[in-house]
Amino acid sequence: MLGMNVPEVMTPAFVARALGAAEARGWCPDSRDGDFVLVFTGSHFQLPVEFQELEALMVFLKREEGAPQCIDVIHRLDLMNIAWRQAKAALEDGNQVLALWWAEKGIRVAEKDPVCMGPGMNMRVWFIREYGHQDDHPVLDTRVLVNRFFEDLPWSPKEAVQAAQSAKERQEQNLPPVQESNVVQRHIWMALRRLKRIKGHLPSNEWDKLQPWFDVYRDLSAPLSASCSSGRQ
Repeated sequence: MLGMNVPEVMTPAFVARALGAAEARGWCPDSRDGDFVLVFTGSHFQLPVEFQELEALMVFLKREEGAPQCIDVIHRLDLMNIAWRQAKAALEDGNQVLALWWAEKGIRVAEKDPVCMGPGMNMRVWFIREYGHQDDHPVLDTRVLVNRFFEDLPWSPKEAVQAAQSAKERQEQNLPPVQESNVVQRHIWMALRRLKRIKGHLPSNEWDKLQPWFDVYRDLSAPLSASCSSGRQ
């Protein structure tokens, strides 16, 4: 087994971590298949292919500092998943700072594309549930999710319930859905579901803004979930 980018001092603890990482990736101590190469970067062991993915993510982010990169959605999601794997590895090592650093990279990749924005917000929710709210933090600030919810929101809570009920009635009558209305309903339903998961972490001023929406959440859930499902088929 070879190491790359290893510390100057090879302590017994470091060697034990390296052996454990290699075995977790399929290396057998009795194997005669030659050298098993691991890359050590930051605080993690990786296979060379994992390191190449990491480099691809960092190069992409550097280029995107100037302008959004024109790549397909699948590629962008792949890059986000690289950051998510790194964040989970840091969590397993108990390194909160590094985990949040990687989460921020994944969110940056996702939020540059409307299609990928949802997974990026889901990552925010996961980490807020894990570590709580923190003002002005690039990952843990709940205000980002609250502000995103209210962006271009055309309805009041009452109007949203009426639209959801109308969609349900059209479905029961086998009438085609109103596509524009369904898109807005889906935005509201998905955003409220995320915000509901972090209700306990919302500061009081954010809670006050969202309370009317939480009050009608139960009324929205059934018809909106039905309309969202029909919209995906």
